[in-house]
Amino acid sequence: MTATMKLVFAGDLCLRQISDKIDLESSRQILASIQPFLQQADCRIVNLENPLTEETDKIFKSGPNLKGDRENVAFLEAGRFDCAILANNHLGDYGLKGVTDTLEVLDQHGIGHTGGGRSLDESYLPWFAESQGLRAAVIAVAENEYGGAAHNKPGMAGLRMGKLAETIEKAREKADFVVVVVHGGNEYNPLPSPGVVERYRLITRLGADAVIGMHPHCPQGWEHYQGKPIIYSTGNFLFYHEQNQNPQSSWYYGYLPVLTCQIGKPVGLEIVPYRFDPACTRIEPFSGTEKATMMTYLERISELFQDEQRREDFFRAWCVRHGSQNAVKLVYKAEYLEDPSWRTVWDFLVVRNLLTCEAHHEVMATLMRVIEEGQVEKYRELGDEVVQLQQMPV
Repeated sequence: MTATMKLVFAGDLCLRQISDKIDLESSRQILASIQPFLQQADCRIVNLENPLTEETDKIFKSGPNLKGDRENVAFLEAGRFDCAILANNHLGDYGLKGVTDTLEVLDQHGIGHTGGGRSLDESYLPWFAESQGLRAAVIAVAENEYGGAAHNKPGMAGLRMGKLAETIEKAREKADFVVVVVHGGNEYNPLPSPGVVERYRLITRLGADAVIGMHPHCPQGWEHYQGKPIIYSTGNFLFYHEQNQNPQSSWYYGYLPVLTCQIGKPVGLEIVPYRFDPACTRIEPFSGTEKATMMTYLERISELFQDEQRREDFFRAWCVRHGSQNAVKLVYKAEYLEDPSWRTVWDFLVVRNLLTCEAHHEVMATLMRVIEEGQVEKYRELGDEVVQLQQMPV
């Protein structure tokens, strides 16, 4: 009988504002409906989108600072998660202490982790899944927003293509399969950008057997590139949002990609779509006609970005509709070099993030090209189609 190993990946898990309600029993209730699908896999991996810490000192950043309590590790235990992905833009929200607290609590509870560490090298260390005599390496990286690890600084594994290539190469020597998880892309965009598609495809050419994308807070499609599955965004797994309580928002929809690994065969892919309620009390997998309708939607958005020109056009439309609200913030001040206090000011922090984060940078650069080419009106009209794609079908 051919040895088979199944890995299931859950997207963004953030327990902000509900951390006091998350214990072992409440977690089991939240996960009750989705748990059978998690249990069908040999190994379960989830993106932990906040540090687990009692630290109260926040870092300065242009986005929200998120965290959960150390006791919230109970959610990972209830879901029987084997590994927590730490490569994301919130691991470092409560400073170095928040990072090390998270590492400690995961270690204390026997939960593996990758994508975060006490140094850059440690953050790039793969986590190895073993089952049925097979071994898979899971590597996690994130776009370069806030909280990145450095030589002697705890944090998340910021995306460095050269270092990622070396890590994949070394992992292949120790594992039968290599899966790379990337935290990046444009939030709320139902389609991946040209830059994201290029990057994720390159990662497979560097030796990854599959790529799993997270972060956009909505489901995006997938493809099989040269026989290898690439998931562009799983959507959120469970993520409270006080300002968005619309249950039909794409924020509350996602899917579990289940990878099937067998020696000598391409990695197989199964999709398990679900939604969760705004109060974060239940994650419900779709079934019957609702599942069929959701799968039709996911297959449609998966097909839409396959054509290179159409992919470029849709992204340009996205940039025209959403880019200007950030472009107006691109103002550099000479005082930034002379006065150290500017590093804590929101104006500077926004500019810093727009330039260093790959997704934000791509939006700004693309918007400037559209303006330069005099094509604003053309892509403004196409923007309505992108908005329609943000509407969930069930």
